[in-house]
Amino acid sequence: MASVIDNAWAEIRAGRAAQAAALLRKHLAVRPKDADAWLVLSHACQNAGDVVAALASAQRAAAIAPHAAAAWAAVGAAGLMSGDEAGGGAAFERAAAIAPADAAAYRAWGDALVKSFRQDEAVRVFLRGVEHAGDDAGLLLSLCYAMNVAGGATPREEREWHERLARASGLGEPATRAADATAPRSPRDAGTPLRVAILSADFREHSCAFFLEKPLGAIDPARVSLYLYSTTGAPDATTRRFRSLGVWRECGTMTPDQLAAQARADAIDVLIDANAWTVPSHMPALGRRLAPVQVTYLGYPATTGLNAMDRRIVDDITDPAGSDDACSERLLRVPGCFVCFGAGADWPEPRSTAYQRGEGAPVFGSFNNAAKISPRVVEVWARVLRETPGARLVLKAAGLKGAAGERLRDRFASHGIERERLEFLAFTATTREHVDLYSRIDVALDPFPYNGTTTTCEALWMGVPVVTLCGDRHRARVGASLLTAVGRGEWIAASADEYVAIATALALDSQRLQTLRKSLRAGVAGSQICDVKAFARRFEDAVSAAWSRG
Repeated sequence: MASVIDNAWAEIRAGRAAQAAALLRKHLAVRPKDADAWLVLSHACQNAGDVVAALASAQRAAAIAPHAAAAWAAVGAAGLMSGDEAGGGAAFERAAAIAPADAAAYRAWGDALVKSFRQDEAVRVFLRGVEHAGDDAGLLLSLCYAMNVAGGATPREEREWHERLARASGLGEPATRAADATAPRSPRDAGTPLRVAILSADFREHSCAFFLEKPLGAIDPARVSLYLYSTTGAPDATTRRFRSLGVWRECGTMTPDQLAAQARADAIDVLIDANAWTVPSHMPALGRRLAPVQVTYLGYPATTGLNAMDRRIVDDITDPAGSDDACSERLLRVPGCFVCFGAGADWPEPRSTAYQRGEGAPVFGSFNNAAKISPRVVEVWARVLRETPGARLVLKAAGLKGAAGERLRDRFASHGIERERLEFLAFTATTREHVDLYSRIDVALDPFPYNGTTTTCEALWMGVPVVTLCGDRHRARVGASLLTAVGRGEWIAASADEYVAIATALALDSQRLQTLRKSLRAGVAGSQICDVKAFARRFEDAVSAAWSRG
């Protein structure tokens, strides 16, 4: 029979943190000295956004069990999330002193720092954790995620960390990079299409679906016989549309052995992974090789580090010549942009902002994941605001309500930006409502070094210019690829100074912004980024090249 704590964790994992907290409080009314229950209650409260209650619960757990590293780690996490950086750091140091090799404590520490917009410090904590706790898979995964948003490591170093992650996850030694590492594949019989499977958890209303649904719908069945291996947890109307695009396989409950057996039964030639480390549960199956050729695409912004992953689909801008050593996979560059965007049929028409109608000051905005707002991003965005008198910054992302939002306001305030110049938008129930909020924004600011993809395409489709800073690796060059594909290279900056200059020049020209609001969608629709048929042919060519050359 499941315990109260087991049931509470199940509620937390299901996204019902408030229900978990109620369950635990009822239990603690009878057993007030149950340190484990207080600890789980702290996690529940933190997930529910109540950092004050999370801190109080963690402190009760630590008072009852002062020698428990997990309790002090919870105090540290809640302390950081509530804005008590000194107290939170001290609690984590106490956890590390109690259990120097506790990977979970270091992971909690670094994850709390990421949520506190201190990504650089998070990387240092994760590195310290690896030094003391060794190559723990969970700790290495958090480290790789933090490196994606913080930067700092070289592309080669990031590859090596991903290879360590793969090894720690039991997925084998790094792949050899020899040109003949994989034997060429036998050509298919004339007229026989390649059997290609797409493995994804995102055949649903999800950002990745905008880059999968329409291109897959345009695949020529004479060239590619398409199989959709779905691990989608919450099917919806988008899932129903995906079902019609190929042979559908429900794989969410399959073990790696069962998934491998399914791929063998379907005689899959090329398997395309669309999640990589964003869905770690796929990796054991991919690590044992589900098809003769395995390709990773779209979902993850860096290399997988897997020796069983043969190729990675990119383009000449995201991964220019000379960047191959950053990936354990061999790069497969498609001509033009590596993605094709399909906006929703029910998206509203672009609407002018108040500033474009002659009222008030310009508004900058970003709807990207809050974890991408690193100290360097805050510094540069604050410069943009300082150089655009009266301008505001509108942000929309999960995790910006309450104390988290106040911490971000503090970060901008340290660069001279008044707190009221930041506005955080609430969650929206539908994609249509979400994209309609771009009517509040005059200029979109792309984060770096981890650029947006869906958010950039959304903004452009809604008539909002996007300013990007082009970096030295894939995730820092996606913005440049997208803007080049729609013919807007003038919004690509090569330095922070140029980024600020482009953003402010755009914001101060309300007439130009109004013209763009009326014309940008048509330009995007007529560009290569929305040419579904042409992209489908390039994608088929890429898959065929992966098969013939391995």
